[in-house]
Amino acid sequence: MRNHLYIGEISHNGKVFPGQHTAIIDQDLWDHVQTILNSNQVRTRTGVGCKNPSLLAGLLYDSEGQRLTPSHAVKKTSSGTKRYRYYVSRSLTTGTPTNKGLRIPASDIETIVLNRLHRFISSPALVHDEIGHLVNDAHDLKDLSLNAIGISNKLKQGRTEERRVILSQVLKRTTLQENEIELQVSITGLVNALGCKLESCQEEDSKDETIRLTEKASLKRCGMEMRLIFGEASDEERPDLALIKLISRSHRLIEQITQSENLSISDLARQEKVTPSYISRLFRIATLTPSLTEKILNGQHPPDLTAAKLMRLPELPLSWKEQETSLNLS
Repeated sequence: MRNHLYIGEISHNGKVFPGQHTAIIDQDLWDHVQTILNSNQVRTRTGVGCKNPSLLAGLLYDSEGQRLTPSHAVKKTSSGTKRYRYYVSRSLTTGTPTNKGLRIPASDIETIVLNRLHRFISSPALVHDEIGHLVNDAHDLKDLSLNAIGISNKLKQGRTEERRVILSQVLKRTTLQENEIELQVSITGLVNALGCKLESCQEEDSKDETIRLTEKASLKRCGMEMRLIFGEASDEERPDLALIKLISRSHRLIEQITQSENLSISDLARQEKVTPSYISRLFRIATLTPSLTEKILNGQHPPDLTAAKLMRLPELPLSWKEQETSLNLS
């Protein structure tokens, strides 16, 4: 629908010339269609209107310079299906033989990037130190501080599409290094996002300049995927909701079957829409040592201890000491 032949014109070498044929649509309709198409391009780039937009689509790279693209997997659960989002190295999506590809849970990297950017933008002093020299008007400087707080709040509590719009405007590139995550913040994009205006000469000088932000984090293999382990203790001690739900469910089902005289494992399996063997494996989770259960609830358990790993264990010793040994906790 962008072909100029429709309105009686011909394109050649990037230029448009009047044609000798008759237009099949008028100029007003053509202009209206182009406006819609341009709007759709912006919505696609920013993720507006998407059900589950990937916040870092087109912005995330690994240390080898490969772009990580959004991907997802759908798994069946007792309550239906659940969608898991990932960022995957291009080499893994194209079938290129390599051992260096990454498959990162989307929520891990998105949380780190949002938190790091929020800490920077929520500090007017830090923002002013980086871009204050580009803003000459005192009124703009005041607006800069106020708008910085507003944007930081959206990064922390805003809708997903609002966050995506901000990230696509402010972030130039995010790179997963070996022991840190590097954010390159576009100075021009940040100034525009904050509602300030640059002089034409300043905009030309700063268009390729970036602000470098880093966050300590390392990659660790957990089961079949890589997880990001945060460098700061406060972030590192992040509870694993899947593990907590698994423990809660195991105790709930144990309580149900012990309080009912007529409820069997098969009955419980039909009630939960799982197999009897799954129920049996769930019961084992309820025998975890109190110290390990407390660590899981506080997010202080080993990062490679996942819900899937626990459920795949062929057995779980009843002895707490043997448990810690088998789970490499001793």
